[in-house]
Amino acid sequence: MAQLPADCLNEIFEYLSRDGKSLISCLLVNRLWCEIAVPIIWRNPWRFGKSFVQSVLLCHIASLPEVSMDLLNECRVKLNKERLVAPPLLFDYVRYTRILTPFEIEMIGSAMAWTIENDEIHAQYVKILIEQELYKMFINKCPNLKQLHLPEIPIWYFPGANSCFDKLQRLDCYHDVPSRSYFELAQVCRNLKRLIVRKFDAQNYGLASLIQNQHALQHIELTSDDIDIQHIGDALSSQADSLLHIYFHGKLCIPAVSLATLVNLRSLKLNLLEEVNDRKSFESVFFPYLEVFDVDDFFTPFPVYTNLISKSPNLNRIHWGTLTRASVKELKDYIHVISRCQNLTFVTLWYNDSILDCLDQMFLSCSKLEGIRFVTDSVVWAENLFNILVNKAPNSLKILNLGGGEYYDSDYADWEFTNEVLINFLDNWKLMKRKPLSIYINPESEISFSWIRIIEKYLNDGTLKTYKYVDFFDEMECIRESWDVGINYRYN
Repeated sequence: MAQLPADCLNEIFEYLSRDGKSLISCLLVNRLWCEIAVPIIWRNPWRFGKSFVQSVLLCHIASLPEVSMDLLNECRVKLNKERLVAPPLLFDYVRYTRILTPFEIEMIGSAMAWTIENDEIHAQYVKILIEQELYKMFINKCPNLKQLHLPEIPIWYFPGANSCFDKLQRLDCYHDVPSRSYFELAQVCRNLKRLIVRKFDAQNYGLASLIQNQHALQHIELTSDDIDIQHIGDALSSQADSLLHIYFHGKLCIPAVSLATLVNLRSLKLNLLEEVNDRKSFESVFFPYLEVFDVDDFFTPFPVYTNLISKSPNLNRIHWGTLTRASVKELKDYIHVISRCQNLTFVTLWYNDSILDCLDQMFLSCSKLEGIRFVTDSVVWAENLFNILVNKAPNSLKILNLGGGEYYDSDYADWEFTNEVLINFLDNWKLMKRKPLSIYINPESEISFSWIRIIEKYLNDGTLKTYKYVDFFDEMECIRESWDVGINYRYN
């Protein structure tokens, strides 16, 4: 039988890159298939589950250079000799690694050394020593590492760091990295596409240097307790041509005037613990290409964000978590504004019956709408909403979230409807030949046995695709995956 060319096999195996069982079975076909499959599997072998972990551990341990093993022996590290027995390696598996996090290092280290009882100091010393030697191995042997979770060890001094960090595309910094360390990283790490910094303060000028020295940074997430950090704002402005996605957590850590320079943004996420500081400057921000706006902010007045949305005509997703309370007039103004977003596929709306007359125009204008999240801070009788959804919503609608209680000062919120109202809604949805509907509802809603039977009926006949009780809609795995934005890497 004719053999497929290697490049064709490579494309097929790339397509199977998330199907571990099929991909691993390709190793056993013949040598060519094995040689093509191994680099794909070993980019991130931990994702293939427990059955593969033992092999991964053995191969990584067997890959440690002799100089590292000699050092461990000299330092009286009590090695787990049963785990150190491995057959000769057919490939240099480590060099194919694309993702490196503390999880992998901890797993390998735990497999190498026995627990040292009654000597906590030496145990910690051994742990750090093994961690150091493992990072040395990966940094030296992985010329194509794409994603790294930065450890506290200064790994940028290790042999091979220049080559390794030069190819790095994503860097995650979850601990408080000193300013000096960021300055040093900036000398060897200049091709990042995505940078995540979970903790830093206003005096960290090194972080500004790292940001500024990137050739084309596209995605950044910043968590800080400080506001209006000018040098961070200036650094982000230097990346304005390439920066597409930005996420602020805690406080808006850059001045609004710096944010306004990021005119090419495609997604903006704000998870804020206090009101936006310079509201006048913030209201002048204009993002003509913005597609995703996610906000979790109880403090900033609602019209401030309505104003931002009004100047972002290309939005396709507007999602709110914790909500700022809004008047009926503010809600109607908001619906009027989002009705101009003709590419909208998902939107969050604050519900009360007074906005029903505004929904007609929104449904008519937003013909691509696939999902709606309705939120309330009171008890709502849902029949009126169900009627307008059946009769007026675009045919593209397939996700309905009935949420509640997201206001900090809301004691109780719920959606109420009888069995008859629910049956009438779902029968009409089916009669209109609409897409199967996924309903995610506030878990405070009461559940009866008859209600469960109704839901099962419409799940079985395909009217419903999903019916779930959820606290936080955006934490549903299927929603997170479909909403994930950022850089598409080909390493997993």
